Amino acid sequence: MDRETRRRLEAWRAGAPDPQNAVVDDLFAGECDRAGFIRRASMFGLSVPAISAALVAAGEAPVAFAKETRGKAGGRIRVGLTPIPKGTLEPWTYQETVALQLGGMAGEFLNRNRPNLTLVPELAVSWTPNATGSQWTYKLRQGVKFANGKPMTADDVIATYKTLLTSADSQAGSAFSGVLSFPGIHKVDDLTIKFMLDTPTGNFPYLTSSTTYQAIILPRDYAGPFEKTPQTTGAFNLVAYTPGVSAKYERNPSWWGGTPPLQGIDCTLGDGTAIINALLGGQVDLIQGIVYGGGSRALFNNPNVQLFKARGATHREIPMRVDTDLNDSVIAAAQRTRAFHQTGPNGVRGRQRDARAVPRRCVTQALNLNDRIGMRCEIRLDRSGFLGFNSIERVGTCEFVEHFFRKVNGHENSSTP
Repeated sequence: MDRETRRRLEAWRAGAPDPQNAVVDDLFAGECDRAGFIRRASMFGLSVPAISAALVAAGEAPVAFAKETRGKAGGRIRVGLTPIPKGTLEPWTYQETVALQLGGMAGEFLNRNRPNLTLVPELAVSWTPNATGSQWTYKLRQGVKFANGKPMTADDVIATYKTLLTSADSQAGSAFSGVLSFPGIHKVDDLTIKFMLDTPTGNFPYLTSSTTYQAIILPRDYAGPFEKTPQTTGAFNLVAYTPGVSAKYERNPSWWGGTPPLQGIDCTLGDGTAIINALLGGQVDLIQGIVYGGGSRALFNNPNVQLFKARGATHREIPMRVDTDLNDSVIAAAQRTRAFHQTGPNGVRGRQRDARAVPRRCVTQALNLNDRIGMRCEIRLDRSGFLGFNSIERVGTCEFVEHFFRKVNGHENSSTP
């Protein structure tokens, strides 16, 4: 590190609050690696120059950003969304994936959570805690305008959070419960807000980010419904909405980020099968959240379809009873169905399947899945929608599941199916 960079880092540390200095100290002490430091530093509001200087001082590579690659500007994209939202599009009421996607195309947050869990500025350019993490000061971005041309100020943010924290139909209450109450929000000036928390909270900036997807900033004189008049700050304005059918977005000429690369977005709403068929038929260009199974299998290994993969923490849990004998009628049904799929309806032997494979519905019936949780295991389907003994990934003891497959396959007294 050169002398000037070190001098600037030391000057910054002299004026930085204790939580920000603690993050840097942990880096120097080896308590966190580079990726962990960047996540924590962005959460506590360290600027990019401060993060880079600290990394260099610790012997790490500085923060680097890849140059954005954009296609040709212009044109529209057609998006298919499923399932159809059942509630309204008022942002503070969002509890369905598609509702928050429809709102998120037009709305923006104080900060945004990226896929690598770092926070980046959006309508706020900085956020700084006090020494104990009980108060957070946010500086708002200058020059932001709502779609109606009015400037965004601290009053708009305070009005938005009043709705989030006090409205009877707000779905954000659980996120802020015990952390922030409306009397704790104070205006410092037109572009500065101070959040005085009920409890010191180190990860508070995540609560003001896109992670709390109801926290889209709205004007203080907001008058719903959301889908009637453009009232947000994002790159696109929602200009037309037919519930359960479609939504249309046009460029926001007042967007603080410049001119969006797309002219607009056209959304088609429908059930899963209809949206998949629309993609395969060329009626839409992009769909979200496909799950392997059902009609979506046609998308895999399709040369005309590009899949974008993303890491996630979602998982499926299957509760199983372990305190009851297996139902003999279900076992018999599973055995008959397995034999049917091995030989075909006319006794003609078809494509050979795993002799241990049984239909998923038989396992569901046998284990009374919606009754009482007995154990956990992960079950993976093969391409035909069947599962077999080897498809079970053990999570704890699975003797009950093994017993089921042994009975279905006629190996009740065997140690293996």
